[in-house]
Amino acid sequence: MIKCFLSHSSKDKERYVRIVADNLRSDATILDERTFEKGMMTIEEIQKALNETSLFIIFLSSHALESEWVQNELANARELLEQKQLDRIYPIIIDSELTYNDLRIPKWMKDELNIQPIHSPKVAARKINVRLTELAWKFHPRLKERQGIFVGRNELIQQIEERLDDFNQLYPIALIASGLPSIGRKSILQYAMIKANLVKSAYKFISLTLAHQDSIEDFLLKIVDTGVYAISQSQKYIIFSGSLEEKVLFAKEVFSAVAAEQERIIIEDHGVIIQRDGEIVDWFKDILISLETTGHLMFCITTQIRPNPALNRIFPNIFTFAVKELEEPERKGLLKRYLAFQDIDSLKIDDLKFFSDLLTGYPQQIFFAVDQIKELGIKTAKGNSHLIQQYASDKAKIILDSYKHNPEIIDFILLLAKFEFVSYEVLFKIVDEIKYNIILQELLINSICEHIGKASEYIRVNEVIRDYISRSRFELDNKF
Repeated sequence: MIKCFLSHSSKDKERYVRIVADNLRSDATILDERTFEKGMMTIEEIQKALNETSLFIIFLSSHALESEWVQNELANARELLEQKQLDRIYPIIIDSELTYNDLRIPKWMKDELNIQPIHSPKVAARKINVRLTELAWKFHPRLKERQGIFVGRNELIQQIEERLDDFNQLYPIALIASGLPSIGRKSILQYAMIKANLVKSAYKFISLTLAHQDSIEDFLLKIVDTGVYAISQSQKYIIFSGSLEEKVLFAKEVFSAVAAEQERIIIEDHGVIIQRDGEIVDWFKDILISLETTGHLMFCITTQIRPNPALNRIFPNIFTFAVKELEEPERKGLLKRYLAFQDIDSLKIDDLKFFSDLLTGYPQQIFFAVDQIKELGIKTAKGNSHLIQQYASDKAKIILDSYKHNPEIIDFILLLAKFEFVSYEVLFKIVDEIKYNIILQELLINSICEHIGKASEYIRVNEVIRDYISRSRFELDNKF
């Protein structure tokens, strides 16, 4: 098993090292107080642990450089590295007064290793997790191959690349992907960032979730809690008691520091940044404007609410796009690729058609279907095909249940779902335009419906929801 050894001075344990360890997988972390057996000689335990280590982390501070224990651990680690029994030594400066040029740091470390200060233990833990992921991919290439499976959305990826390469516009500070939950919004953002060489494939984004009741105060507290910015008492006062203007100014300071560190933040937004009318909340607009000069794409935002299409024109430092369900050829392509990854090559054409007909556009549903085939066999997986259908149905049901207290909207969705697509002209011959156009705009903003056609003259219900309605055999209201 891949493990990392945390070499440190005991004087740095409370303020730094234990916080790092708390943010790493405990069974992959070797820390003296948690790992070493009681009653055993410490030197024996250290040597045993080093022999089991893939990644040696040394936390450099004045205390550590003066510690005989730490120096012995480092010397042993270097010997193991030269013998190829250790894969990597990763030094982290944790002392604000310590520099790369300190004479106590061994010359071979300066010559061979990239020594960087990381003053936040939570940031250090995130970077250590990246190193552990890289080692996991080295030892188990299938893990990297599995994460790299991405099929379809070629047109959308091309749109993102074109926007990033458009030198006639401001470089975007934020990418905003809208669409139904689990439809692949986060995967597309990450894939696009990797493909554009903005992050490495093992990069760990700073990750936040904003619930619908959250405010700018919650946003600031959550970003500070990630450890990317050391907050003072006066700044805490600003968050809790300052004016909105003071909070925006503080946010600008925080994210300017984040940009300087070349970090990226992925935000799962539930109506806080992108509001229910499709507009961006004013305080976030101010933050984006203040970061224009950084030229750093910092925010990747996922939301079910579809932003106002005019935002791309009004705010050139953002780029918004809608993520739809996988189309039929894309589903088949992803199905075949994941079957090949799982070494399943015995499916006949009829079997492929059987399983592809169950799919409604969720990438994870395809992975689930193939895993069912691998674990249960083709015959049993076919017999349990309702489980594959249920995967998408459960998610569609959650979306419809959000309107269960408004039967008028539910009835209108059921009407729209009767059509593969319908024009505005035909629709408003069936229902009152003044009354139902308001409901339609609600459904469009919430990614339940979407426009199709070169002039957006047609409307269709998202296929995931339409398939669920069809399978559930809902009855259309008599008034229609």
